[in-house]
Amino acid sequence: MSETECPIRYVMNEDGECVHYLFPFSTSTIIGTILIPIITGLTSLAGLGGGGPALVVFIAFFNYLPKDANIIVFISVFGATLGNCVNLMTKSHDGRQLVHYKYSLVALPIMFIGGFIGVSLNSLLPSLALCAIAVGQACDSLPKIMRRYLQSY
Repeated sequence: MSETECPIRYVMNEDGECVHYLFPFSTSTIIGTILIPIITGLTSLAGLGGGGPALVVFIAFFNYLPKDANIIVFISVFGATLGNCVNLMTKSHDGRQLVHYKYSLVALPIMFIGGFIGVSLNSLLPSLALCAIAVGQACDSLPKIMRRYLQSY
C-alpha cells in the first residue's frame, strides 16, 4: 500500500499502516471540536447516549473512518455518562436520591450485552454499513433530543 492509498488526514506509518493525524488543525477539525461538546451536552441533557450524532461529526469533520470513529465515540459517550453520573449521584429531590440504583443495576447487564454486540458488529460489518446505521440513528435521535430539551426548558 502506498501513501496515496490512505484516506484524507491519514498517513502511512513505518509499518505500512494508514494512521489518522489531527495536527495541524484544519477548519473542519476546529468546527468538529466545537460541535462535539455541544452535541454531547445536549444528548446527555436529554438522557440519551448521543453516540449516533457524535459519530457523524467524527466522520464528517475529523475525517475518521467509520470503524475508527466508532471506537472514539465509545470513549466520548463514556466520558459524558461518567460526568453526568457523578453530578447526579450527589443530588436529591424531596429527600430521595435522583438516581434509582435498583433500576440502574437491572439495566447494567443489558448495557454490557449491547456494548458487546456493538463491538462485535463494528468488527464484522463493512464501514459503509456502519456509516448508514450511524446516519440513520442520528437522524432518528436528533428530533427526540430537541423534543426532550424543549419539554424540559
